[in-house]
Amino acid sequence: MNNLLTFFIEEPNLIFSERAECTEPQGGLYLYGPSGRYADNKPNPIISDVGIVGTSKSIGATQTFFEYIHRVIPSESVGRLDFPGLGINNKLLFDIKFDEQWIEIINDKEIQQGNEMDDRLKRIDYFLDLIDKKMLNIKKKGEPDLIIFSLPEEIIQLCKNPEHKGDNIIITDRRFKKELTQEQIKGDFDFHSIIKLFGMKHNIPTQFIKPKTLDIYRKIGVQDLATRAWNLSVAMYYKSKGYPWKIAKLDPFTCYAGISFYREVDKDKHSMRASVAHLFLHTGECIVLTGEPFEWDDPSVEPILTTEQTIILKKKIIKGYEEIHGELPKRLVIYKKTDFTEDEIIGFKENEDKSINEIDLLTVKYSNIKWFREGDYPPPRGTVIKCPNNEFLLFTLGFIQDMNTYPQAGIPSPLRIIAYNLDSDERKMCREILSLSKLNWNNINYCELFPGPIAVSGIIGKILSEGRSKKIPIKTEFRFYM
Repeated sequence: MNNLLTFFIEEPNLIFSERAECTEPQGGLYLYGPSGRYADNKPNPIISDVGIVGTSKSIGATQTFFEYIHRVIPSESVGRLDFPGLGINNKLLFDIKFDEQWIEIINDKEIQQGNEMDDRLKRIDYFLDLIDKKMLNIKKKGEPDLIIFSLPEEIIQLCKNPEHKGDNIIITDRRFKKELTQEQIKGDFDFHSIIKLFGMKHNIPTQFIKPKTLDIYRKIGVQDLATRAWNLSVAMYYKSKGYPWKIAKLDPFTCYAGISFYREVDKDKHSMRASVAHLFLHTGECIVLTGEPFEWDDPSVEPILTTEQTIILKKKIIKGYEEIHGELPKRLVIYKKTDFTEDEIIGFKENEDKSINEIDLLTVKYSNIKWFREGDYPPPRGTVIKCPNNEFLLFTLGFIQDMNTYPQAGIPSPLRIIAYNLDSDERKMCREILSLSKLNWNNINYCELFPGPIAVSGIIGKILSEGRSKKIPIKTEFRFYM
């Protein structure tokens, strides 16, 4: 029986205003303020010009909510801090400004016109076209930094599938059989994803907000008010071209890329697939790149790339890095949730221009193995168990020393990491994954299970798989996908 080697990775630091460091996203923002703007990284206050699309009622609820959270909101969640309040003189150095010229109302007559349609899919098409026109009207008057789509209750009731619980508007099923339905061939799947595409079309990031999120007094079925205020503020700060925080001590010449796949719908070739690379650089930039589509006959099997397809995608990744930094990377770290094939390994290791000195090819999967330790809490976050055959189990979730608790329910399982090529030190590899698990600017969580470059790959893939994505120029900036 093999003995397992265990070691521990100290909690990585994050960078905030004036390059102050802290391990905790929420604590760092509370103590020091956000890292700063995209261009200069200086802690200058950001006032974001924000437009709104919705009914009079949903727009009013949006304005009331953001006016209310200019005050301190006491936290009701374990391990969370009070929300310090919006405002450029408060800790977040961030405020939003609504302007009447950037408010587009969906009026009662327009709602009634949708109500008169007897087919749910026709109602969805009608309201999507209407929202697209409202966003275009905003753009014609000048471009705000961000558009909030405040989802009205009336549209939820008219467009959601009555067989589904909750308030998500799912247009049609993404699970494909050999014969696709007409709705699947059309390629409209998710209302939320299509709103994100409208933002790309009009070159304005979007914030999608449901009615229950804006209910200040609601307690059931939502996060507490302080957490909602934190999450919306952090996300909108990033979409307004600010970095809430950055990761300290990442290699300046390393490009980290998460690879995943999404399905493109084609009426003649139902099995088209495309790869997507989510790049992260030490400066904080997050870039989305797409590979070339290819045919994939078996939807039950995870797609793989040929050597040639891998080389093409790798060149796109290196070019994306070079366009930002003006020079080539020296090290490449590739993450996938699926295993690397021999063809993919050959393709990623190909190095015609000799620019890459080191390359790590890492499969990062969820492990269903449960680990226990004595006491009241699970193993600490940062615990690593080294297994045979260049495999590692890394606890990205677990007992958090900073919070003196495990802030979630259940028993956390470690990530299973398989190193198909590892030119780096194994501790460095684990430390980077631990660092990149703190990279979700869509919420104020201490960390996520997966590292950032692949944590949101499913969200990106869902947006790009919408049929309407073929008709618009796809954005590379991640803020359009959040």
